[in-house]
Amino acid sequence: MVDGNLIRSRWPMDLPSFMKEVMNIISFFYFNNQTIMPKYFIEIPHKNEKIECLRSVSILLSSGSHFLTNADWGCLDGEHKAWFFMDAGSKDEVLRIVPPAYRKDTKISQLNKFRLEDVNELLKHHEE
Repeated sequence: MVDGNLIRSRWPMDLPSFMKEVMNIISFFYFNNQTIMPKYFIEIPHKNEKIECLRSVSILLSSGSHFLTNADWGCLDGEHKAWFFMDAGSKDEVLRIVPPAYRKDTKISQLNKFRLEDVNELLKHHEE
């Protein structure tokens, strides 16, 4: 049996200090425009034909993927596309979720957040 006092004496910090440290790390990533995992906006188009529209909806809904089954659709407004957001390690990881028949036309955009202070840095990025 392990003595609880022995464990507590070796633990580097108490729980409130530990939680404060975790929040500092999260704040650092959030406020320094860094993310632990990139966020992507995914657009999956399909043909503007009634049968193709119904087929696309059916395929995505029956995929079993939480992301695809919760996609937003623009079909009723004449925009024959499905959209969803996803946090992933890479665009390739996102693409693996998309059914093979739709991968070729799928558009995946990595999203970023900017602060007003970032404008000068952005200008340097676009001048390169």
